[in-house]
Amino acid sequence: MHNLCSISKDVQSLVWSYLCARDLVSLMVACKGLNASISDDKQLWVGWSARTLTTSGYHNYSIPYRRSLEDVDASDVRSWLAHGISLYKGYTSSSPTIQKLDSMAPRIVTWVRLIRGRWCLVASSNVSESRLTLWDLSSRSGGPHPCSEIFFPGPVMDGQIDDDLTSIRIAVTVGSSDPYIQIVSVGQFIAVCKNIGGAQKNATFAAERARAIARAIFDEILSCLNVILTIFSPLEHCTITRS
Repeated sequence: MHNLCSISKDVQSLVWSYLCARDLVSLMVACKGLNASISDDKQLWVGWSARTLTTSGYHNYSIPYRRSLEDVDASDVRSWLAHGISLYKGYTSSSPTIQKLDSMAPRIVTWVRLIRGRWCLVASSNVSESRLTLWDLSSRSGGPHPCSEIFFPGPVMDGQIDDDLTSIRIAVTVGSSDPYIQIVSVGQFIAVCKNIGGAQKNATFAAERARAIARAIFDEILSCLNVILTIFSPLEHCTITRS
């Protein structure tokens, strides 16, 4: 006796194409054979996504294709479709919710960079989030202290600093469920990101660059070492001084 699992793949795909999402899900949980047949049918999900995302209002919320359709499998197409539907439901909901990204899980430092002997960037991360903190190391500003911070929905995995003497740009790789590279200038960081003291600083780098050139680099390196010791060392009063 024939059943759905025994008919040819092309006939199965034709049958699946006439079903709605609820029916497809019902068949997928019926047995492993049907689940594999539907889940692995790339053409089915491509066609179903095209119909759903263009006729149901989801197209404004679909995830942009990261790769061409020829280079992906059925699971990728299903993921795009699920993201589009999820975003559509979230943005059209009449009762939005606030989700706090800052979890209670401990973070460890995953990336540190010194900028012009004046600024120190420290990224502390756990598996679900990260915090990028900008430290001001200048002795003229009262000693090393954090001045701004920004949060990301994933750990900071790596980063690069581009300093062309007129501007400073930071690029960090964020290891979220869909990894991406976040680019921000240090001037934007200070002016836009949340200040730890609650204030917003409208800073430019023209004056900072002039002061950075005039400062003694050696003294600022000592300040950087002191702040790193402050962050990482259990000895609260450990400092480095010039002999």
